[in-house]
Amino acid sequence: MSRQPTKSRCAALGLLALAAIAQLSWTIADGEDRPAAAPPAAAGEPKPSQYAPAADLIDQAEYYIGRIGEALTDEKEFNEDLQKRTANDANTLAVIALVLAKHDEANKLQAAPFLPATRRLAEVADKFGPATAALAEVKKAAEAGGAPAADVAWEPVAPLDSLMRQVPIVNNSLRRGLDPNRFKRQQKQAAGQAATLAAIAQAAQFDLSDADDASAADWRALCREMRDAAGGVNSAVHAGDPSGAQAGAKRLAQNCDACHEKFRGGK
Repeated sequence: MSRQPTKSRCAALGLLALAAIAQLSWTIADGEDRPAAAPPAAAGEPKPSQYAPAADLIDQAEYYIGRIGEALTDEKEFNEDLQKRTANDANTLAVIALVLAKHDEANKLQAAPFLPATRRLAEVADKFGPATAALAEVKKAAEAGGAPAADVAWEPVAPLDSLMRQVPIVNNSLRRGLDPNRFKRQQKQAAGQAATLAAIAQAAQFDLSDADDASAADWRALCREMRDAAGGVNSAVHAGDPSGAQAGAKRLAQNCDACHEKFRGGK
């Protein structure tokens, strides 16, 4: 009997595509059984610079490294809420590191040690001592530079449930930044947030742990659509075009509607 991925896959896309729509509350797979190998990227795929410029992702990587560091300043204050936040931040950082490692724009975080260091941090992010030590290694790798790894593959580097908890936070802040009254002063932040959403969508397409043969192609197509819509927001933000950015946000909402129609009969 084939597995039925309908609800969890649509939940993931619904959260990825949050833009001008209400947050969803479906349960998604925890990703513990993610496959070791992922299918190759389709021919003709856009370069990362087209949806998530390296400079924007570096800004976001530095933001998450700083926020994780703030959470790890006092063990007595490292409560359950901070543990969850830090885990989500670390998983997001790992996704950003993956896209930077595969990026067509040479960048300072493309060096071989950085991605594995972020993945180790994500594994222990809810434990104060190990997370503190792992964060120090991430910072060291970020500063060391060096040659990029030659064998980095597009593959799952973070569980979908963690990424989905992060997406509404990023997206809600992005939507506020696209308001014409805030657009100019939050332009850099909005560009980074759009790039982060695009990076999450790009990475999510390779997590087929809950997909069967019939649904895998649809899942990948919807992830790519999400990535390209977020990339469109990023491009419009860089162009100083709030109307274009809002049009991109509308595409994200339409992507969510398409997911509903495909997997839940329009419900």
